[in-house]
Formats: sequence, C-alpha cells, structure tokens
Amino acid sequence: MWSLRAFLRKRANAEREKAADRKQWMALTFTLPSGEIYGNQLERDKIHEFSHQLAAEISQSGLGTFDGDEFGERKCSLYAYGADADALFETMLPLLSTWDFMKGGYAIKRYGDPVASEKITFQVCTAISLPLVNARHHVLTGRG
Repeated sequence: MWSLRAFLRKRANAEREKAADRKQWMALTFTLPSGEIYGNQLERDKIHEFSHQLAAEISQSGLGTFDGDEFGERKCSLYAYGADADALFETMLPLLSTWDFMKGGYAIKRYGDPVASEKITFQVCTAISLPLVNARHHVLTGRG
C-alpha cells in the first residue's frame, strides 16, 4: 500500500543523492589591465600561459579539471571543476597569490547549489569584506 510518508522519504533521499552528484567549481575573475574589451595579445598570452600552469597543478592534484577561460567586458574569468571547491582553491592559491593579474580580482567557490558560494577578494595590502555567503581575503605579495 502506498503511503505519503514513504513517498516523501523516497523523494528526500533522491534530492540528497542529486545534490551530492553536483560538481563544485571555482571561478576566478579579474580586470584586464589594458582596458580593451578582450584584452590585448600580450595579456591573452600571459593568461593562457598561466592557465596552463593552473591546469597542470589541478591535474597533478587529482582534484578536478581546469575548464578554460572567458574574455569580455574588459575582464577575464578562469574556471575549474571538481568534487571539492575548497581543495581546488587551496591547490590554486600558491599560484594565484603571486600572479599580478589577480590583484583586485576575486574567486568564487560554488558548492553545488548556487546559493552555497564563497567569494574571495584579492587586494593589495588590504583585506575588504565582500560576502556572498561568507568571504575570505588574501593579500598578494606582488611577486610574479
């Protein structure tokens, strides 16, 4: 015999399984220094070189995949996917914290559900809070 309680329990379990299957991701966004809509050739070359470094680091860690870049509106975004956005970020942080393009940029960690996100701003010599859900901030060293 069919019961509402059994139906609701089955539905809740299916929703939990569906949520567990969602991939987490990282998006890195920064302004292109030249001010050109898609950046200039030198900027794009530097970003692609950096993207290869990120892709190698992520691949070696076994935590996910680097998914590519997007240029437009005087900005660039880089994307990575994996099962754990926090671990992806920690893997990428040593490279990000020394890369000049990230100064004034930000990273967003998404934990499957769009409302479960964390925004991390990269400032030079200051840490300013810009929360989505909660935020952490990193001061760049100026090397790179």
